[in-house]
Amino acid sequence: MHKFNPSQLGYFLNFHLWEDAKKLLDFQINQMDKNPHYHTLSMFYYQKIVSVKNQLDRERYFQQKVANNLFYGLENEFNVYDYVIPKSHLGLRNQKFFTYPMRVLYYSIGLYLLKVSQDFLQGYVNNNKQFQCFYGGNLHFNDDKLVIKHKTTFYKDYYKEFKRQLINQVDDNNQDINNKLVIKLDIQNYFDNICMTKMLDKIDAFVKPNHKKNLNFDASTKEQIVFYFNYITSNQGGIPQADNNIVSGFLGYIYLLFGDLAIDTDICKYRHFIKEHKIIRFVDDTYVIMNFAPNTKKEKKEEIADSLTSRISDILHDELGLRLNTKTRVYWLDDKKHRDELRKNLKKVSPDYYVDDDEDQETPENKIKNIFTVLENLKASSIDVSLFPDGSLEEDTLKEVYDKKVNQLLKKPDNQTRIEQIFRDFNFDLVKVMPREIILIISKNPNILVQFVKFLESKQNITTRDLFLIINFLCHTEFEKNKISLLKQLKNNASFSQIATVYETGKIASNSPGYYSLSAKKIINRIAKDPHIIEQIRLRVFNEKIGSYSVALNHLLNEIHGICMLIDNNSQNTNKKYEADDVVKYLASKCLPHEICIDIRNLFDRRNHNTVSHPGSEQKIAWAVTKKEYLQYRDAVGKCLEIILNS
Repeated sequence: MHKFNPSQLGYFLNFHLWEDAKKLLDFQINQMDKNPHYHTLSMFYYQKIVSVKNQLDRERYFQQKVANNLFYGLENEFNVYDYVIPKSHLGLRNQKFFTYPMRVLYYSIGLYLLKVSQDFLQGYVNNNKQFQCFYGGNLHFNDDKLVIKHKTTFYKDYYKEFKRQLINQVDDNNQDINNKLVIKLDIQNYFDNICMTKMLDKIDAFVKPNHKKNLNFDASTKEQIVFYFNYITSNQGGIPQADNNIVSGFLGYIYLLFGDLAIDTDICKYRHFIKEHKIIRFVDDTYVIMNFAPNTKKEKKEEIADSLTSRISDILHDELGLRLNTKTRVYWLDDKKHRDELRKNLKKVSPDYYVDDDEDQETPENKIKNIFTVLENLKASSIDVSLFPDGSLEEDTLKEVYDKKVNQLLKKPDNQTRIEQIFRDFNFDLVKVMPREIILIISKNPNILVQFVKFLESKQNITTRDLFLIINFLCHTEFEKNKISLLKQLKNNASFSQIATVYETGKIASNSPGYYSLSAKKIINRIAKDPHIIEQIRLRVFNEKIGSYSVALNHLLNEIHGICMLIDNNSQNTNKKYEADDVVKYLASKCLPHEICIDIRNLFDRRNHNTVSHPGSEQKIAWAVTKKEYLQYRDAVGKCLEIILNS
């Protein structure tokens, strides 16, 4: 087995984790046939390339492209594309689209962190019953094998238990109801503000030393993981949000556990006044419930509440770099208005999720009647960017369309007629308020569906919300061929064109993985075993990604210099240093066009006058490298490598 050095992912990541990650992602893809929750853009793309993705099962693939860090230079095969999706009230959420190999790699690193932290989670956190925390899965290893099944990978049971726990706390029949305080925490841009360095440092502090030693969890591993996350987020921080990304859910869950522990410690300082407490959480939707001792005076309760809310804000900021926003609320459950408001807000917890209520006695027929009433009210409303800010749009009612019985009944002729009546002369821009649910209803009537397609095709000056409508529609109709015009609209949109092209191509691109224009065979045969060259590639592409072209130019020079030294036989037969003149002499011997030789010669000179290499003096002028200038040199290096590595 090849031994990798501490600057490569193979130092801590092995093929078994890679296999587990691929099995987890493939399991999710296979769920598409029976679970519409997985009908999302990424999943349809992964399903489309099913015939070629099996090559990733080979250990040689992992060793030659992933473990050695070569993947950083294979930009067609391993990439992450940015886009945004709408939130309520004109808000936007950052979203990532992973190519299939990059998603497997992301899952591999997440599963590694699961393996590192599992003993801490199961042996310590789970034994503290005041923590009732969930994330929409239960990933775990059993005898070093990842457990993959529907229950451990799908959110519904965990989300349902999360809501059940909360509802029990506000039950009017609860004998302690008058002594309870609930603090609902709302964290500002949670996923975008997670700090991987802090997360890894916390894991380092809480996990047993011997366990870390066995898994090579040390300073080098932490540095590699932080670098990877900085790369996929373009050095913006946070962890990526992507459709059906259970690993991001897990990482978001574990990050806040460290906040939970600190909050718990702070609450315990008031144990003479608080007889019990719980922290109930679904990823970042956090509720802190405190049950005061019966003889605690009102003034003391208010003093403690004021102190704790301030302390929680400080803890999250100081320990995790997180900020609470103005939606954070305090509810005194001895006040009926507070209880009613809390119950109302509980219905809107994590609006992306739907669970059927076990105690719901309403018939499917009544649910459909209510759905139609909401749609009629929507039809009668006017377009307004602040549409339904008071929650008057009954989101929970429309979510009942996911009820299997409701979904079936909507196909009945009389309901088909009702759908056609409602959506006749309907302003389809209003679909944006709840696109997934309303598109699902529209799709039940073929006539209305045709009208909706024409509406989407006619869109000009497409906005993020328009894009989201088109994406949701394509996913719901499983990218049917007769909807190809809508995919073209995505391709013509500047912010989405790359993703649409990747989807349409439907390949892993292993024959042309993106290291300049070289074939995978040439790359692997020539440079895949040289860690020093791969390190220069890794640093080059990262600095390109973040727009640091002066730094990228230095690594570009080191990259071509190292490759020439590797393949030039004369470099091994001399005692002197292999310098710029030696590189140019070698290139000339390979009959490269003179303009390429001169460009490479000038690249050495430009490096010597780069502010990163030399600060400048009265004798030597140094100036920063522009993007245009850098791309010209990179193009020259690419042309050079195409000739010398293909010779």
